[in-house]
Formats: sequence, C-alpha cells, structure tokens
Amino acid sequence: MTGADGRQAARTRAGADGGYAVPGLRPGTYTLIVTAPGFQPEAAAVTLNGSGAVRDFVVSGGGTVTGIVRRSPGGSGAGDTAVVATDGDGQVLARTRTRADGTFQLAGLPAGEITVTAHLDGHRPAAATVAVSGTEPAVADLLVQAAGTLRGTVTGPDERPVPGARVTVSTAAGELAATAVTDEHGDYLVAGLAPGDYTVVTSLFEPVVRQVDLGGGETATVDADLRAGRPEQARS
Repeated sequence: MTGADGRQAARTRAGADGGYAVPGLRPGTYTLIVTAPGFQPEAAAVTLNGSGAVRDFVVSGGGTVTGIVRRSPGGSGAGDTAVVATDGDGQVLARTRTRADGTFQLAGLPAGEITVTAHLDGHRPAAATVAVSGTEPAVADLLVQAAGTLRGTVTGPDERPVPGARVTVSTAAGELAATAVTDEHGDYLVAGLAPGDYTVVTSLFEPVVRQVDLGGGETATVDADLRAGRPEQARS
C-alpha cells in the first residue's frame, strides 16, 4: 500500500482464506497493489475517511500449459521451437522455446481459453486451443509438419517462358491452397504447403491441370507446356 506521495504506507500478507487487513492508517487516498507468484499484479485506489473501507481483489494469471511439439505423429520432440500463448483478442500472454526433447511449459496465464501456437523454421505452424484454469495444468501437444514447395516454369505456344500466367494450387478436397503468378522468366514458386495431394492449374490459353502428391519438406516441380494444353512430367 502506497500513499499519495508514492511512498509505502504499509504492507501485509493475505491469510489462508485470502482475507487481509491493514490497520492503523490515517485518512487519505491510498493505492493498493496485490502481487502473488504466478499471478498478474492488480492495483486499485482506496479513500479512507476514518471509518475504514473494504476492497476485494480477483487476481488472474495462475494457469499453466504444458505439452510437447513433434515433427511427426508419435515421433521425437522438436527442440528449440518457439511456442506462443495468445488470448481471444490475439494478445500475446506468454512465450517460450521447447527444451531439447520438445517439451515446454507456459506459466502465469489467466483462466479461460488460450491458443497455443508452435513455430519452427521450414515447417507449417501448429496451433491448439486449450482451457486454462488455476488448478490443473492444461495440455497442448502440437504437430509441426515440414512444409513442401511447388515450383515450375510455364512456356507458351512459341516455346518461350510466359510471364504473368496465373497458377492455382488446390487441395484434394477442392479448397484453394495458394496462388502464384509467373515472373518475367515464366517461373513460379509456392512455398509453405502441408504434405498431401494437390491440383495445380495454369490458366492462360488452354488450362493445364496436374495432380501432385507432395511430401513433407519436399520440393516438386511442375512445368506447364501450354502448346499442347498439358504439363510436363512433375518431378521432385
């Protein structure tokens, strides 16, 4: 507790039931500051007029999330992976890096739903939403998959590279995964794709369609030859 001049006027500890009392204070305005390990500090102004006052506090931030980040289901943990906890508004609440075995712990979190995201270079981010309480730690096990890349060159009827050609990549379920436009050399590059089956469509002149099975961390090349309306053989 501090006075109007900012100096400490008194201090005390809450009892086992959370109750506290600060006797012997003169009339005036004070600032009460509550701190506790693992909880976010709380503060409030209180004015005493000689008859005392009651001020209750609700502290938050005693929650913990533990877990492990893996590169493959059931595989070993991914060490030195960045892990971030955010609230529903996207505000960062805590951050850490995984240990060598891929495990992590985020402490000092408020109660409620928290989104935990893992980021590892060359891999697709993984996220999970967990319910955090001040009693038992929440658990978030995350799987970061090595990102794949599609690349290739689009050539036209005159056998020259075609700049400005639109390349669309869709998942096996027909959902749009990414788009790209060829550069001045007719080349395109689509990175950060999850492993799986994709359909690559080049839209210029006659559409060219190709199915590609992309593995984790793999770079597959699909060159589109628009002369015949069909692509060259996809290759890794």
